[in-house]
Amino acid sequence: MGLGIITVIALSYLFYHSVWWSIPLLVGLIPYGYVCARALERNKRERFCLQLRDFLQLLSGNLQAGDSMEHAMEHSLPELAQQWGTDSFIYRDVGKMIRQLSLSHQSTKVLTAWGQARKDEELIVFLQVFLYGKKAGSDLCRLIAKTTDSISKRIETKQEITTLLASQTYEQEIMSAMPMLLLFYVEITNPGYLAPLYGNPGGYLFMTLCLALYGGCVLLGMRILRIEVMG
Repeated sequence: MGLGIITVIALSYLFYHSVWWSIPLLVGLIPYGYVCARALERNKRERFCLQLRDFLQLLSGNLQAGDSMEHAMEHSLPELAQQWGTDSFIYRDVGKMIRQLSLSHQSTKVLTAWGQARKDEELIVFLQVFLYGKKAGSDLCRLIAKTTDSISKRIETKQEITTLLASQTYEQEIMSAMPMLLLFYVEITNPGYLAPLYGNPGGYLFMTLCLALYGGCVLLGMRILRIEVMG
């Protein structure tokens, strides 16, 4: 938010030659804050997906080794702590479920509550398969292993796309900053060039339209780079 306020003050000076215009421009921080919050939430989901992938792989391996669900979770904790740390989402979630299972809570209820709390698409898919296999009396070890492999491939595909988009995201950020940098360059090298646009209603209106167009293009660029992996 601090960066957003600084940006608003800079835009106010560059477009209007007055920092007082930053007061009405602060309204623009509302969509900016929304976009930042969405990006932060998306990063959290991506990080949780990676942690979930590792947990499911550990869980599947432990179940195939003959562990019960509770013991399979317990044996996965040291690896999760080593890979993601004890303050990670997955470590805290698994630790909580182990405590619930130790109190004789049913594994189906514990896992269902986890899925309802996280609302993660990959986790929900896993739980649906697990609950179906449990109810149908299927070979859970084989079913979980197959589902884990499918989910892992999907998560890896998402990571590959994120990696490919990283350079485009960086380029988009540079291009978003270019209009401000060019305006600043003109202001420094030729202060009188844009003087007719300042201090009069027509100039203020024109610069406001330019600023609105600029902001819309920035938001559009950010939205274009948001790709969801389907299937």
